[in-house]
Amino acid sequence: MRSVLVTTALLVLCTLAKAEDFWASVLSGDKMISGILSNSVILTLPPCKFTGQQVNLEWFDNNGTSGNLTNAFMVPGCQFKRALIQASDSNPQFTVTRDLGYQLTRLTPGHTYNLQYVIPATQDRSNVVVASTRQVQDYNSINGGLAARSGGMIVITILLSIAMCVLIVGLIVAAVLGRRK
Repeated sequence: MRSVLVTTALLVLCTLAKAEDFWASVLSGDKMISGILSNSVILTLPPCKFTGQQVNLEWFDNNGTSGNLTNAFMVPGCQFKRALIQASDSNPQFTVTRDLGYQLTRLTPGHTYNLQYVIPATQDRSNVVVASTRQVQDYNSINGGLAARSGGMIVITILLSIAMCVLIVGLIVAAVLGRRK
């Protein structure tokens, strides 16, 4: 009897002292073929038990900037088509749609973010997800000038231009001589 009471008390304490209420992660690997995005992160959706509830998203980056995206989205039902990031595979008989996750956009390239879902109605929180955005090159620094041309390319272009001119002159001469007969 005493062991049952101790076990029950430990379970109650573990439930009250939980650090997170549900698990979230960054989508990658087997669920989505994509590299690290430059200005957005795709997170898995909260579990179906939160269907119909609003979700807030708290974040802070490695520079100390933080934010709270209130009412980011409503947790969609699992049995219905979700209006978030989806992947479809179809053939002539049927289409399979999988609901993947929520895409947080307008992030700064080259930063690491700590993200956490919060369900305001129940105060449930996800684990803290660490996600990074890719460092990108400024498009102004890309050399858009003409690349060097090889001598062979120049010779072929000149020969083709001369051949085209000879062909056009030959067609005109043939048309003029054809009308004289």
